Amino acid sequence: MESEYLTYSSKLSYNREAFLINYREELAMFEESNALLHNLGLFISKTRDINGDSHVSLLFFIGIIERQARIAFDCITRFQAFTAWITFRPALESVLIIGKFIDNPHNSEIWMNRKEFRKEFRKEFTGKGLVPQSLPLAKEFRKLLTKINDEFVHSNWNYLKKNYQQIPTDSGSVFIIPYIDEDFFEHRVFLYSFLHIYRLMIVSIGQALEPKFGRKRELQIDHKIMEEVLKPKVVKLVNRHPDSVNILKIFGLWKL
Repeated sequence: MESEYLTYSSKLSYNREAFLINYREELAMFEESNALLHNLGLFISKTRDINGDSHVSLLFFIGIIERQARIAFDCITRFQAFTAWITFRPALESVLIIGKFIDNPHNSEIWMNRKEFRKEFRKEFTGKGLVPQSLPLAKEFRKLLTKINDEFVHSNWNYLKKNYQQIPTDSGSVFIIPYIDEDFFEHRVFLYSFLHIYRLMIVSIGQALEPKFGRKRELQIDHKIMEEVLKPKVVKLVNRHPDSVNILKIFGLWKL
């Protein structure tokens, strides 16, 4: 039986297998980030802060971050980075909400009862208000959230112009919407951006919790080793494609 869907699905399976063969170190870095986030969640679930308070409500957001990151990475392995960022968006927003809860526990009540606290919700969880003071890199995360909204969430011109191809034919031109990343250079740029921003999000949560819990080993999350592994590949990519610098800085917060 001929099936367009089965043909499409088999292509995705092939892409994933090819990715896992060619990007073993990148997969290892992603798995390491998942383990660090999971351990952070375990620490929060079992430990009270220096005042004896529990922060288990943050675990819901830790779970969202882990799930969305895993699915987003799967999109990248299938060479569908355009889907990865819209999938990853709730994870990024969850980090900002965690920061707002750490800033002020009352913000959790505002967040849960937005209809009752309409004015307060707009102040604390929209626009510039969604930049928690306790969270390192909060401004950069908020800017990236806006960037994802502009370029991957809505069917505006920014989204459309990156998601169609014009193919000349004898009778004119044909316009198509690709289902797979055709630009392998851009795919690698988004891969390294994703891996870096994901690790920085976990690092920032750990640092934001330190004033509450003290300097605990579980909160000392490393990202330098990952950078030592990936940065030579990123620099090589930038040398070959100088235009990638802006993407890596905006989406991955790479310092290049």
